[in-house]
Amino acid sequence: DGDEESYRRPCKSSCQNYIDYCGVECCDESVSCVFETSVKETDGTTVVLSGYVDENGPSALCTGASSRAGFPRVLLVSLFGLHVARHEGTKFPWRGFGVGGFLKALFGTFLLAVAMCMEGCQVSMETYHSEGYWEQKDNYLTEYAFVFPSGAAVLNTCMPQGEEEIPQSSQCSGNGYCTHLPGQTDSPLFCQCSTYYADPECSTRRKSQLVVFLLSLFLGPFGADYFYLQMPVWGFAKLFTFGGFGFWWLVDVCRTGAGPVYAHDFRVAANLPYWVYVLSSVSFFALLGFIGSLTFYMSYRKKLQDQVLWEEEKARTHHWKRTKSNLGGPHFKDPLFDAEFLNRRKLNSFDPTMHASDSFGPNGWHGAGSYLGAA
Repeated sequence: DGDEESYRRPCKSSCQNYIDYCGVECCDESVSCVFETSVKETDGTTVVLSGYVDENGPSALCTGASSRAGFPRVLLVSLFGLHVARHEGTKFPWRGFGVGGFLKALFGTFLLAVAMCMEGCQVSMETYHSEGYWEQKDNYLTEYAFVFPSGAAVLNTCMPQGEEEIPQSSQCSGNGYCTHLPGQTDSPLFCQCSTYYADPECSTRRKSQLVVFLLSLFLGPFGADYFYLQMPVWGFAKLFTFGGFGFWWLVDVCRTGAGPVYAHDFRVAANLPYWVYVLSSVSFFALLGFIGSLTFYMSYRKKLQDQVLWEEEKARTHHWKRTKSNLGGPHFKDPLFDAEFLNRRKLNSFDPTMHASDSFGPNGWHGAGSYLGAA
């Protein structure tokens, strides 16, 4: 019979293998293999809950295998290397693979197996976040709390809390007033912020709808409206596409003018009357269309004027009385000798048929006989 041995907790490598293989991760807090938590029972006793041992297996302090080194895969790789080394000479006899080559291949396979089995240095195996994602964000209650000069903080300045009194000028950060929920006179009081402020205590100033509309209308193709709303990613996307080739620009003009849009945190202040948006949009695009049509008409008119001037210049320079190339009369070309005759044909005064001194054949070719003679 073997000796009795006290219980030993498993190593953290066993837990980490399971986490890595299954991809375990919690949304409220991180997965932790090594932990120690104290829990108080109803009878007053305290129980300590412990996790895995902070050691990588195999270890004398814990149970469990090592991390997933993949020994079966190492074995397969080793067998494959031995197979290649054994049959290399028979498969490629012209290479002269002898005992030395076999030993080299065997030694290379051994080094590969050792490299795949080695654990390496003892480093932390934690690959996940150590704190829940929701806990990493800014605390909403802390960010918008009202802090007294003494350092105490309250969440709602409209409801008296504690012994310290909140002056009315300090309620809602001085940018609003306290009121009940709509239609409920017995509900708790909350801050109703003015047009230009937001958040539970009215301490955050909103962006202006009028400003974002004007930026979208005049500088929209360059993404100025998104940069004003502190959305640089969308701003650069709109800038590089030149307002989505015009379509994105038109959509944003209608969107920012029709109502308050969202900035990076809250909606913009609704300080743009609807009639101002409609009148300014219609006037701007009407003016833009008029300028575009006028520019097109002037360009077309200039093109017609240039065409008329070109035709007149062409007619003037090609007139037979002013063209030197046409003063010598018609030109004739010898197809056999590739020679041009720049002089006029000489005619015999006594010949009623006006034959030239040189014989011309059909179609007036030189040296081919007279046209009438050929007939």
